[in-house]
Amino acid sequence: MTSTSSFPICARIDELLHPHREALGADYQGLRNHCQRVYALTIIQMPNASLDDFEQVAIASAYHDLGIWTHLTFNYLQPSIQLACTYLCQIKREEWIPTVSTIILDHHKITGSKGFLAEAFRQADLMDISWGYLGHKYSRVHFLKLQATFPPAGFYRCLMIMCAKRLLSHPWSPFPMVRL
Repeated sequence: MTSTSSFPICARIDELLHPHREALGADYQGLRNHCQRVYALTIIQMPNASLDDFEQVAIASAYHDLGIWTHLTFNYLQPSIQLACTYLCQIKREEWIPTVSTIILDHHKITGSKGFLAEAFRQADLMDISWGYLGHKYSRVHFLKLQATFPPAGFYRCLMIMCAKRLLSHPWSPFPMVRL
């Protein structure tokens, strides 16, 4: 992990996203920066976390939304979990599968997650997709600095377009990734 100003850059995220550049196409930089912002916002909440915790959060960050592009679906939680689990098996970290899977599965959960890492990640993702207005109590000024370090690069626009298309095509199930 290196840093730009006071925000950590997680090389693992870049390493994990790189093989999916083709599937991500023009959305690569926007998703990459979203993953970096969510990672940074998560670890800020974890002052006593272990290196294993940081690594699990990095893996979850890279994979949490990836199924949208790799499986061409807005119902992407299970495909994203499967991608993460395949990777964890490749690196012989099967014991991390429950934690990483919960982080990904619960990252849009409305009622909160029972797992510490999953809840920190959920709050971080909420803060990022709401432009710093919702989620954990991190200063909006600091959020804007984080966003300057990892600019949106069209990510929010891409999300809005995907949400609008899903709403029009599936009006009775517009957001299948949201859970209670």
